[in-house]
Parts: sequence; C-alpha cells; structure tokens
Amino acid sequence: MEYAFELVKVLFALLIVLAIFYLIVKFMKDKRSIFNQTNQLQVLEKCYLSTDHILYLVKVVDKVWLLSSTKEKIEFIEEVDTINLELQGKGESALLKNSKE
Repeated sequence: MEYAFELVKVLFALLIVLAIFYLIVKFMKDKRSIFNQTNQLQVLEKCYLSTDHILYLVKVVDKVWLLSSTKEKIEFIEEVDTINLELQGKGESALLKNSKE
C-alpha cells in the first residue's frame, strides 16, 4: 500500500511538471507572436537548390533582397528590382511576358 501512495505522488508531481512546461511553451509562443506583429520583414519565396542550400526572397521594409542560406551561413546576394517581381497571369513575370512579344 505504501508503494501505491508513492506512485501516486510521483505521477502527481509529473503532471505538475508537464503542466508548468505546457504553460511556459504557450507563454513563449504568445510572446513571439507579439514581437512579430509588424509586416516589416516577410519571406516572399523559398527555393531549395539542394538539401542544405536555399535561396530566399525576403521583403525588408520596402526593399526586396535575395539571400542564400546554407548550414554554415546566410549571405546577401543582391537587392531585387520590385518591378520585375509583379506576377501576372499564370505565374509569369512582367519581364518574361514582355520578352515573348
């Protein structure tokens, strides 16, 4: 009978620890969303070149940047002209559509 009581105490302590962990995770998630409520930084596109190399098209305030990401580093490649990014029709850019005509 004494072992059953000890087991109940351990399970109760485990439930308390799990509840505290859940509350901490929920609180941190809410805090993260509070800090990211601005639209000053947006990932517009992601292109996987290989398993460890990704190209990102990122909007920062009113500029669009092309970034390269690997496991070791993130590099700025260039600032992209936003006029050529406006997509029309079936995913063709204005620049590609004009070159076909």
